[in-house]
Amino acid sequence: MLYVAFAGAVLHEAWGSDSSLLSGPSAFADHGRRLFHTAFWIQLGGVSLTALVAAAGSLRREIRQGTFDLLLLTPLGESRIMTGLWRASMAQAVLLTLAGAPVLALCVYLGRAGQ
Repeated sequence: MLYVAFAGAVLHEAWGSDSSLLSGPSAFADHGRRLFHTAFWIQLGGVSLTALVAAAGSLRREIRQGTFDLLLLTPLGESRIMTGLWRASMAQAVLLTLAGAPVLALCVYLGRAGQ
């Protein structure tokens, strides 16, 4: 929820309230390109930090609750346990990436996002 609110605030700030700058298709394309690059880098940083914090937090939570030792008693090896924790944090990162996809799609629709 906070991520979507943050993305909306960034869009509002980037779009601005002065619509006179958007006088034609070329102006929309230029604005879409700037907005795409801004949203892309903010999303990349946000998703990377979130995935890192989620991975570290899940391991710390397992250790603090005392369930990591129980996991080590299972037939799973350490690498499979860590892979499972990593997959869970990557699933959260994928969901955050999908949450930002409409913003990037809007920028591509405006034009010149790839230039």
